[in-house]
Amino acid sequence: MRRLCKLWMLILLLLSMMTGCTQNRREPDRLAFDMGEGLDLTDDGKLEVSFQIAIPAGLSGGQDSGGGGTDKSFELTSATGINVSDAMRNMQKKLSRELFPGHREVVVIGQPLAEKGIGHLLDQFVRNPRSELRSKLFVVKDAQAKKILSKKSVFEPYMSIALKRQEDVLSLHYMYFRDFMADTFTEGVHPSAPAIALTADSKPYYYGIAVFNKTNGLKLAGFLDDQESVYTNWMTGRQSSFDYSLNIAGKEHDNISLYFTNLEYRVHTRIVNKQIKVDLYLTGSGTVAENNTNLNPAMRKELRLLENIINSKIQKEVQQLIKKVQQQYHSDIFRFGEALHYQHPRQWHKFKGRWDNYFSELQVSVKVKMKCKTPGQVTAPVELK
Repeated sequence: MRRLCKLWMLILLLLSMMTGCTQNRREPDRLAFDMGEGLDLTDDGKLEVSFQIAIPAGLSGGQDSGGGGTDKSFELTSATGINVSDAMRNMQKKLSRELFPGHREVVVIGQPLAEKGIGHLLDQFVRNPRSELRSKLFVVKDAQAKKILSKKSVFEPYMSIALKRQEDVLSLHYMYFRDFMADTFTEGVHPSAPAIALTADSKPYYYGIAVFNKTNGLKLAGFLDDQESVYTNWMTGRQSSFDYSLNIAGKEHDNISLYFTNLEYRVHTRIVNKQIKVDLYLTGSGTVAENNTNLNPAMRKELRLLENIINSKIQKEVQQLIKKVQQQYHSDIFRFGEALHYQHPRQWHKFKGRWDNYFSELQVSVKVKMKCKTPGQVTAPVELK
């Protein structure tokens, strides 16, 4: 009898739990799915948050709940507030459904707001249990974030998804919001994020990298262009492949293009006479995509000459990039300080309080070793006779 009573009590408990879950479940037709958020600074200095709200009827091509058809896949609406939560609350007043950020694909930040600093805006994204920390982070160069999210993509239903797919095409590892937060709180590292811009006809495109300085309110320090971002991502393990083209001997029509894969990097730090020295090693392998030179990659001697030219040029460009970030931005986005911390933990306390100063004077030696594995589908250059 006791066993039977316990069994009934267990069944009743399970039924009550199932009933509770049913009552607390949010039905999809009562939610407004936030696919992307844009953070901007208005002309009068207020925080404006834009929300890219999905319209399911526009995706399926069917009828909406009111019986009318729609060809729109999203609606972009904005609200201001003293912080992100306040803007969301003001946004909710405009919606007949509950705003749901659990499917948010991207968080886009406009340049004016990034220049003012975003350190005071991070708390809500981490504290809110419904927030999606796997949202991809982007900064817009020379424009507001809402201008990007308002654009229609050629292939995707939302610009938020198009931005994500663009990174896939460029072989970039995603910069999740959680990664940006981790870099913000890691000693010896300044965070960075992918940057996008608009063409003359207002088409979004990948520009490069936005550099932040966390010692001053997490303000935008500046931008790196496309090629500089390739090297930066390579040096930090966020680039898996890239295309590279260069002129040989400075001649306009004497050029070659290659596709590099198997990118690897290694950072070795040394402390010599109280001076920090960094040895950076970059390696990879490539395939010739186009050859408009007199060099024949199928010949070992000419292949080695080609590799030496490429390695020398990349090495020079990487050194120029490091010097630029040291002198202009004073933000260690290359993670040299983190490497020093891990490799010399006992000495790190001497440098961590003033790492920005040490980083600006850091001596960095760059060694590049790229190998051309295959010459493509032909050996000698194809020329018109």
